[in-house]
Amino acid sequence: MLLLILRHGQTEADILNVHEGRADYEMTETGHKQAKKMAQYISSKFNPNVVISSTMTRTKQTTEHIVKSLSTQVVYDQRLVEWNNGVLAGLKREEALKRYPMPPNGRPLTEAIEEGESELAFRHRVEEAIYEILEQYKDSDQILIVSHGGTISHLLNILLGYSITGGMIFPTADLGLHCIEIKEDKKIVRFLNYSLERFQ
Repeated sequence: MLLLILRHGQTEADILNVHEGRADYEMTETGHKQAKKMAQYISSKFNPNVVISSTMTRTKQTTEHIVKSLSTQVVYDQRLVEWNNGVLAGLKREEALKRYPMPPNGRPLTEAIEEGESELAFRHRVEEAIYEILEQYKDSDQILIVSHGGTISHLLNILLGYSITGGMIFPTADLGLHCIEIKEDKKIVRFLNYSLERFQ
């Protein structure tokens, strides 16, 4: 099985320099152009049996572009949404630093930001989603997941066997694509964070 994991395109939050997370911004014109290009690339190289997307606006917009070139099933999964960053959502980054500074040694894994979720709760949510997806679609040749930067980093850590305390950070560009082959008990990294903008 090939597991493809794709991040959404550029959003209005990128332009406004605000915390996104659960703030449900739409993609920009650039984001839509990025998604159209990636849709062409995916349809020329892959043929996913199912596309599973986060329910947020920016991922749904990305998914709509991707499936135009594919004949495939689309499923929306609330568990694939971005980290619930509570009071930070939609807040200017400079203002957030003043009003909600990060504790000197970082925030404990079990401690949620006000009105948000803890890093541990975030990890558990994503873990439940990916294990259920892999079980439900275990007979598929290819699966495409469309999600968010933080969620994708957790997905890759889970798939590659890293714990939450000793894990890696996997940055993903706008419309960055990852490909993991799952072969029996092995996970083979075919590529990480492929971006059409970077490789043209």
